[in-house]
Amino acid sequence: MKKYVFLVFIVTLILLSCDRFSLVLPPEADFTQDVDSGFAPLEVQFIDQSQERTNPIISWYWDFNNDQIIDSEALNPLYTFNEPGEYLVSLTVSDGDLSHTKIDTISVYEPGPPIAAFCANPEEGIAPLLVQFTDESLEGDNPILIWEWDFDNDQISDSEEQNPQYTFHQPGKYPVTLTISDGFFVSSYIDTINVFIYSKILVELATGIWCNGCPFAEEALHNLKSEFGDQFYYLEYHISDELEVNGNSRDIQFYGISGLTAAVFQGITTISVGNENTEEIYRNALLSLFEQEADVIIYDFGYIVSRDQLDCSVSLIVEPFISMTDLMLKFSLIEIESEVLNYDGNPCLQVPLVNGELNLDEYDLSQPVDFSIVLPEIVPEDISLIIWVQTIEDTYDSETCKIYNVIEEEIIIGR
Repeated sequence: MKKYVFLVFIVTLILLSCDRFSLVLPPEADFTQDVDSGFAPLEVQFIDQSQERTNPIISWYWDFNNDQIIDSEALNPLYTFNEPGEYLVSLTVSDGDLSHTKIDTISVYEPGPPIAAFCANPEEGIAPLLVQFTDESLEGDNPILIWEWDFDNDQISDSEEQNPQYTFHQPGKYPVTLTISDGFFVSSYIDTINVFIYSKILVELATGIWCNGCPFAEEALHNLKSEFGDQFYYLEYHISDELEVNGNSRDIQFYGISGLTAAVFQGITTISVGNENTEEIYRNALLSLFEQEADVIIYDFGYIVSRDQLDCSVSLIVEPFISMTDLMLKFSLIEIESEVLNYDGNPCLQVPLVNGELNLDEYDLSQPVDFSIVLPEIVPEDISLIIWVQTIEDTYDSETCKIYNVIEEEIIIGR
């Protein structure tokens, strides 16, 4: 009986103790601010994010400069840091019995000049490339008053807008400079925009007016030219007929071609076909070559007619990894539509009148490349000039003897 009474007494004590000493949790201090850093004087809005636990929060004590002195008892205080430095800001919250503290850092910088910065979208792409520039500059003592943009690195301001758009029409790497001023201080920032182009494709066809399968290839190229425009160019090397000129056989034989209806795409792929499937086969070959970034850029072509010759000038940009050994500038003055008819009775198109080449290893490519073409005795009215850059080794290799790029320019003789 005594043991039973003692056990009841112990259980009663335990129950009374649990009721008296139930678990009590302190509040959890937390806060955010609208800025973490800036120039002095820096005004900061603090927002309380503290969480109640067992009891409601009844006090908020803010210390903004880590001197253990309460600077504010507001729930969401606004405070100005007048001097530069790293400030440990603490918030202590209390429910009357228990408290909790959170500490965060505010960085205040020495007043001074603005800091220029911007972002560009996109940072690279195909010419012509439209770029949106967005100012991300940081003000200093005073508001920014002037924005000057130099898009082509010529030290001339191209825009005074804060957030301009600009179109880069030519390929190249453009250092873009933003210079800002608050009327007292100046700051500049430079970033690079990469503008490139896709290489154009050249198709060289071996043909002849006596060849019954060649019109399939000729018509295919004509139709595909209409479909794809200036993504590719082509010329028809006539062999053993009245349209053959010097260089036709040489250029075809370089590729190891012995028969007609053979077409060489970009110097690397040879297709010999002359039937109703030719156009589709050619299309697939072209599609596999499109949209490849150009390793050689051909630009700023110009010409003058001097007596019986055409004096030409063209500028080149060649990627450094391309060997200058055996690198050739090739050209063909062509008649766009000949009066001579092909095997099917249609006019022959893109017919070479004069072929030529020069070794680029002998030229300073920081300067335009000049060359001359002796005009034929009879010059048709509709002529153009196809110019391309290609590696021409002693022995043809489809892996290395590629065409890097090509252009076609209309020529007006005026006589």
